[in-house]
Amino acid sequence: MQVFDDQTFAILVLMCLILMFFTTPAVMALYKPARKPVPYKTRKLEGIDKKDQLRILACVHGTTRNTTALLNLVEACKGTTTSGTRLKPQVKLFAMHLIELSLDRPSSILSLSRSVTAEQDEIVQAMAHDDDNTLIPFKTYGQISKVPVRLLQAVSQLSDMHHDICESAVEKRATMILLPCNVQLKEHGTLEHINLGLKAMNERVMENAPCSVAVLLDKGQWGSAQLSVETDIKVGVVFRGGSDDREALAFGCRLAGHTNVKVWILRFKPNEASHVINITRDDCEEHDLDEQTLVDIRENNVNKNNIIYEECPYNTLDSYPKDVVASTKVNDFSLIVVGHGQYSNSEKSELGHVGEALAKISSGGTKASILVIQQHKKEQTNA
Repeated sequence: MQVFDDQTFAILVLMCLILMFFTTPAVMALYKPARKPVPYKTRKLEGIDKKDQLRILACVHGTTRNTTALLNLVEACKGTTTSGTRLKPQVKLFAMHLIELSLDRPSSILSLSRSVTAEQDEIVQAMAHDDDNTLIPFKTYGQISKVPVRLLQAVSQLSDMHHDICESAVEKRATMILLPCNVQLKEHGTLEHINLGLKAMNERVMENAPCSVAVLLDKGQWGSAQLSVETDIKVGVVFRGGSDDREALAFGCRLAGHTNVKVWILRFKPNEASHVINITRDDCEEHDLDEQTLVDIRENNVNKNNIIYEECPYNTLDSYPKDVVASTKVNDFSLIVVGHGQYSNSEKSELGHVGEALAKISSGGTKASILVIQQHKKEQTNA
């Protein structure tokens, strides 16, 4: 018994072919998949336009009291205009509260959400709730200043905290990570870290960061500055050359966008008696970049956007940190910005050699805060 005649069968086959060839294109035309993630390109300040938004991941820890200093940095980077208004915020702030977890088990907050017991989960939530007040100043600042502020928390042991910081920087496409530094100067002129775990965390972040990193040592002067009221707030940028110094210079130019901030570029050059040996091709390329950067700044900014340029001598690379201290009028500045770059073979540190030399100054009751900046390197991208 024949169910379909030849004509009906041919029509059914033709319909199947039509559905097979046209269904997929029709679905693709009607269905709009989710947008592709925005590429993470702006990993450093050097080379970006001042009008581009600066995305900052600012970290605060319970043992530090530098919240006001961090917010002053953000406020200065925001800049001002003659009318006091801006069409688009030039800064977006992600404030991350670092909550140290003291549980005897793997510490990542991601693993905690999967494997901790109910009792441990209650402990973590209680710790986070007790420290909520730490982020209140950032929330208030966002409401007053109209700067977009996102509040974040990272709960983990300090030994693993750098993973959370670096992952958040990638997720938020941060241009710079701001880290706290908590040291004090002892009587015999050495620096003592109040929290060695925090120091080690900072160093691990600097080794693995997906973007530029800045470490802030607030000695009081910058943190107490009131940018909206005070005028002629002085910032010094120490510049010898290299990628870290160029990043410090780019950040200094950002600060100069605020009408109440004046930036001194202190260009350190070797004196005539000194000379450089074994100059490599990379050194020549770096030198060319340094010179071109300074030319652009002097042509476009000096005496226009609160930027003043001065030249200072230094003797040798080994003596450079001491020469900076001797030549820099530290007491004249509320903030000193330096590059982290290494200038000797001594042990690495979160402040770098120049930053440590400036931090050790105690004569005259120096209160100038110090910001040490490390530019993002390409080899850190896959951190």
